[in-house]
Amino acid sequence: MKLTKMISLVAVAVTLGVSGAELTTPTTAQAKTKYTLKTFPKAIRGSWYTGSDIHSPAVKFKSKKMYWRTNFDTRFGSEPLHQHKLPFSGSKTSYKNWIYAKRTRTGAIYVNIWPKQVTYPMAGSYKLHTKKYKGHNIKVLYSGRLHFYRTKTIARHFNGPTGMR
Repeated sequence: MKLTKMISLVAVAVTLGVSGAELTTPTTAQAKTKYTLKTFPKAIRGSWYTGSDIHSPAVKFKSKKMYWRTNFDTRFGSEPLHQHKLPFSGSKTSYKNWIYAKRTRTGAIYVNIWPKQVTYPMAGSYKLHTKKYKGHNIKVLYSGRLHFYRTKTIARHFNGPTGMR
């Protein structure tokens, strides 16, 4: 009788131990599916200028569209923003171009075009910083060597009229 009780207790302990081990062991969670940004962050939306004349580079961010003007254009070009699953796969031969944006580890917003067979003049990382202007902190959008400001007056103050200082 004692032997059967012992065997049943061991059986119960093993059963509970195994199921307890199954419940308490850390399960490997499936990798979180990552996507590019669905909309541009509100902090960078709006118009940003590097100079005050119509030939200076400028960018405009709307919620799902980006407009840009390079230093040799007077008109703005634009591309729509699309959310896409990362990593990119599938056909690179598309008739329509679109841009994607993703947040980098440093907090910058990386913008590029898809398919990558086309060069995108304003591709790169955009990051917000602050700078002093007449005693006030103002937002500055850095993109590589270009510094974008919210108004043409402030852009002229820091970069000159053409934005190429």
